[in-house]
Amino acid sequence: MMTINFAFLALDAIINHAAKIHYMFDGQFTVPLVIRAASGWGNQATATHSHTPEPIFAHFPGLYVACPATPSDAYGMLKASIRNDNPILFTESIALYPKPGPVTEDPDFVLPIGKGDIKREGKHVTLISYARGVEWSLAAAKELAKDGVEAEVVDLRWLRPLDLDLVFESFKKTNRAVIVEESLPMYSFGSEIAAQIQDHCFDYMDAPIKRVSAMDVPLPFAREIELMALPNVQKVLDAVEEIL
Repeated sequence: MMTINFAFLALDAIINHAAKIHYMFDGQFTVPLVIRAASGWGNQATATHSHTPEPIFAHFPGLYVACPATPSDAYGMLKASIRNDNPILFTESIALYPKPGPVTEDPDFVLPIGKGDIKREGKHVTLISYARGVEWSLAAAKELAKDGVEAEVVDLRWLRPLDLDLVFESFKKTNRAVIVEESLPMYSFGSEIAAQIQDHCFDYMDAPIKRVSAMDVPLPFAREIELMALPNVQKVLDAVEEIL
């Protein structure tokens, strides 16, 4: 799909059929389907063409949702997706397309489905994200390190299956978390992760969980207002400062 916005026109096929056929036919049928979709906000595409709706699709059991943050991850995750018999929405952040990175030449390189990654080790605060949010988190971690704050960056890679064990392990080490996402704040990925941490790691919490997301508005066309409505590195830094 040229952009993920067009997936809204296919919600019945994706969510009500592809995601449920395996279950409704007791495993007699599989749906080995990979839907690649360019996702994300920005570039003055206006409100109808600026969405990061991966959490909407991850809401439904039976559908896998992939959100790579690097070229190498995209390579390994796409190969795993193609080889899997489940329907998979494979989202690719538009803003990350022009940003190169190393990719292995190993033809057997495949990343496991549903497993996240620690993109940077740290001990003072955990930054939890996926896709473009990982870029903001890594940039913020670099700035924080100048002041002696070591942030651990957790890249979930997949919104479903969700690697919560990785999140819990990191949070129990740092006792603080900021969730960074490009999508909207209401009924969101950030809400889910915050709830899961509170439910499973309450005794480890030293500060409230903070969330950095797009503002709760349709994205404006005017460039300056558009950028104001989106997450950025400074907003991540401000959130970390609040809980430290």
